Amino acid sequence: MRVNTDYVEQITKTGTYECDGDEIDTDSLHDDLAADLLDARAEVAKLTEQRDALRAALAEIAEGRGRFSLDHHEHAMNTIEDMKAIACGALGGGR
Repeated sequence: MRVNTDYVEQITKTGTYECDGDEIDTDSLHDDLAADLLDARAEVAKLTEQRDALRAALAEIAEGRGRFSLDHHEHAMNTIEDMKAIACGALGGGR
């Protein structure tokens, strides 16, 4: 791969380069990219945390534990209420 040494020399001397007639400041470009990378990493961490909470909720639901009752209606209501509480907790307390 050939590198255009004119660009390298220009960037080294001035901290800028020309692209399609626009002068690009490499320092501000670097700062913008670094900020975007930090934002992306924070979003990935947030999504990872949400994923883990949802996996834990699904595992808890899959275990089938709950407030059992011989009355079918009461048992169904207990199950629905418990699953709603688990899901709301995993979603951060709200919908």
